[in-house]
Amino acid sequence: MSKVSIIRPGHAVQKLSGQSNITLKTPSVLPEGMHGTVLPTCPKVTQSVFQSVVKVEKMDNCETFVKEEPKIKHDLQDGSRLHISVCNVVSSFRVRCHLNLRQIALESIDVVYRRETQKVVMRMRNPKCTAYIWSSGKIVCTGSTSSDNAKKSAKKFARRLSKIGFRVKFADFRVVNVLAVCKMPYAIDINQFSRANRGRHCSYEPELHPGVTFRDTTTKATLKIFSTGSVTVTARSVEKAKAGIRNIYPMFQDFYKYEKPNLEFDVTDALPSDNEDCS
Repeated sequence: MSKVSIIRPGHAVQKLSGQSNITLKTPSVLPEGMHGTVLPTCPKVTQSVFQSVVKVEKMDNCETFVKEEPKIKHDLQDGSRLHISVCNVVSSFRVRCHLNLRQIALESIDVVYRRETQKVVMRMRNPKCTAYIWSSGKIVCTGSTSSDNAKKSAKKFARRLSKIGFRVKFADFRVVNVLAVCKMPYAIDINQFSRANRGRHCSYEPELHPGVTFRDTTTKATLKIFSTGSVTVTARSVEKAKAGIRNIYPMFQDFYKYEKPNLEFDVTDALPSDNEDCS
């Protein structure tokens, strides 16, 4: 059952002025499954004398409205159901042949030839990915959201080059780096967290960076922890990025600011799958 508060402008002035005979009525119709609590408030008055503190801005009319008070209950030890979003997968491969960058720029599609850096930038829409091509045959792909999408994009880039006339051999494919983000259920006191975990694996320099840098020794992932509860992680694979966040999740329990919950926090089992087309 959800708890709601019914706010009536005008009653708080009478209450604060010493008039105790106040008749508060609850609306006759409430959404199914809810029960109401009447809080006397008025425009620009902060009610701190009651158990629930309610701040009301100036209102043109005195209509009653219902405000739902969210209830947040999370398992602060089990991180297996965290919603971890993979933002970028960087991969590389070789085609084992010399590439004529000028020919690629003239005959291929969605390409930009950058002479100053001696490379060609080739883009793909589905799956969304960008490739950086050098004449030596080395190609770096970035922008994918899963390992499978990264490999699929790499093969499509190699096929494009083979259609132009190059003798391409797809080889040495590997995932170089993965960037993922996650939101914790509450804001984090990063000052206390950095003091409690002081060492080589944890550093906090507010003059240089607003977040705490934490290195997970198990997965060798690097995590950036921010006071809002956001955590970004870089690792060598998607699995290590997810494991790095899950390993550090129980360590935040003693440093949460429980008065600042992240209402958009989602603990549904929605971890991105490597077989999922996220484009």
